[in-house]
Amino acid sequence: MGAARGRRTRAIVRIACLGLLALGCRAPSSKSSYLHSRTFRRTELLASLVNPDNLYSRLRLAEYAVDGGWDALPEWNPPAEPIREASDLQTPVSSSASRLSWPAAVERDPAALLALGEQAFSRYPVQLSGMFATRALAQGTASRYGFWTDPVAGVGGLVKAALPGGRVGLAYTCATCHAAMRDGRLVAGVGNESLDIGRLLIDGARPDPSSFRTLVVGAWGPGRLDVSTSEGTEPVRFPDLRAVRFQSHLQADATVAQRDLISLAIRLETLIITANQEVVRPPREVSLALASYVWSLGEALPQVDRLAHHEGAVIFERACSGCHRPPGYSGPPIAVEVVGTDPVVGRSRDRGTGDYEVPSLRGVGQRRRLLHDGAFASLDALLDPSRIDDDCGHHFGLELSGSERAALLDFVKSL
Repeated sequence: MGAARGRRTRAIVRIACLGLLALGCRAPSSKSSYLHSRTFRRTELLASLVNPDNLYSRLRLAEYAVDGGWDALPEWNPPAEPIREASDLQTPVSSSASRLSWPAAVERDPAALLALGEQAFSRYPVQLSGMFATRALAQGTASRYGFWTDPVAGVGGLVKAALPGGRVGLAYTCATCHAAMRDGRLVAGVGNESLDIGRLLIDGARPDPSSFRTLVVGAWGPGRLDVSTSEGTEPVRFPDLRAVRFQSHLQADATVAQRDLISLAIRLETLIITANQEVVRPPREVSLALASYVWSLGEALPQVDRLAHHEGAVIFERACSGCHRPPGYSGPPIAVEVVGTDPVVGRSRDRGTGDYEVPSLRGVGQRRRLLHDGAFASLDALLDPSRIDDDCGHHFGLELSGSERAALLDFVKSL
């Protein structure tokens, strides 16, 4: 009896662990290991890098969780406060501004970890904007560059951060690129398709209008940014973070295998380090909390089981499910030749793997930029049969009849 009870107990434990992994939420000990064990972090990094030979991977292999690497950088958690209007750029950080704070062993308190992540999403200074952007914003209006305005959250997720020597730095947060207005309300996670960082940089720099840099950055257009190359020649759209929890891989070119919440935390941690020229690093509690919050954004999306008998579900199964598989409506990466879109990013020396990620279609009805390069402004444009011979790629579904296409669009927009 005792042996049988022990086997049942072990089986229950194994099932519980598998359930935690399926949810992307490991047991608290793994979260603690991320915070406190360099060996654990290194192992997780190695397991997540798809192509160890691209520049993205090489940098992390050289610097992450190694002696003398990024672990030795000072933590970046300055007092910060939201920007309410352009005139705020000229004033010091107020005495009421505070650093992010969290309880001890926050990783063992899911509610506290999520609360910290929600706060960090719109308050933590992920990247200083730099002189050019600050100059352009001070001279113009934030709306000129597509920054949203919200009575509670302020302007475009922009914050003022207190810097050494009493200086003030304008900084972007996660909410700058990954929040947007939808039907009069601010939706966290969706990509800001109006944000024109290229125009902001050009206006602030006042460059030669015929220079290569001006032409390249000016070609980004709204909703796109190149964060991977020094030349600026590989812009991608701002992704919808609400769908991240359903993705098997991260980044447009599937550079990072998303094994669970820990791999996402490492992705965010190293992003913040490189965004700050490798001179500071975020507190790991903040990285872990941001990952937890980003993961939670998917919970606000519609339930898909209500669509089981939708007319478009049958058409989707035939035309789309080979790549976008339920229930997450994502799937493993696809070779760039199969997708047929611009192959530059997928084969990039910076982050390329030879594949593109299959983005989850959960929440796609609220997106305004589709495909990795934002080539299409809507699902209707993507599935327009008149583009059957264009060179934009992703020609799947274009052969459907008008009624089939209408049913498919109605189904996908409801995901």
